[in-house]
Amino acid sequence: MQQPPHRTTAGETIRAMGPETIAAALSVIVVIALAGFVGAGGLGVGGVAPTASPTPSVAAVPSSAPPASSAGTSPAASGTRAPWATAADTVLATDQRLLDIREDLRVVLAADTVRTSELVRHLRNANTLLLAAGAQTQAAADAGLPAAIVADLEAVHDACLDIVSVTLDASIQNDAAFRDGAAEFIEAATPLRTYMTRLANASGLPPPAVPATPAPSPSG
Repeated sequence: MQQPPHRTTAGETIRAMGPETIAAALSVIVVIALAGFVGAGGLGVGGVAPTASPTPSVAAVPSSAPPASSAGTSPAASGTRAPWATAADTVLATDQRLLDIREDLRVVLAADTVRTSELVRHLRNANTLLLAAGAQTQAAADAGLPAAIVADLEAVHDACLDIVSVTLDASIQNDAAFRDGAAEFIEAATPLRTYMTRLANASGLPPPAVPATPAPSPSG
């Protein structure tokens, strides 16, 4: 009986190959495998796995906003007192008393019966304060108070003093002269609170208090 032809097995083929041939074949297989792994992104340069580049922090970016400017701040805004603050405080106290007299004169003139003696008393008090105000304002100016503020205050003081002096020269029996003088004083002293506010702001002092509005009387 004829035997089928012998087929060479894998083992026989490997045994028939020399050691050098087997080593060369294995080297080729390893190189092909590594090439496929690197191409898939498994390793980076030098066999080290690549790492993601860090995302820059938002906080590290310098701000482009300009710094706040401190130019143009007054002593009041920065919370410091000006060199002339003590003298200015005296002027403010005197001017506040003049405003109080202004209000007292308004009350007297609004009464059903105007008492001339009350007008005379208030106007004399105003005269005393106005005579002192000139020296007080000059002291603030000597300490460095801006000339524009000094000029405004002196203009009001001088106008009020002229009115009071003329009125007090009238006869006390001249009721009309005192009523007119009181009304003129009230008008001349009107800008005083505005100039007092400017003086306080420039000196680093609290602004003058605003008088409370009287509550209306209940009707019925």
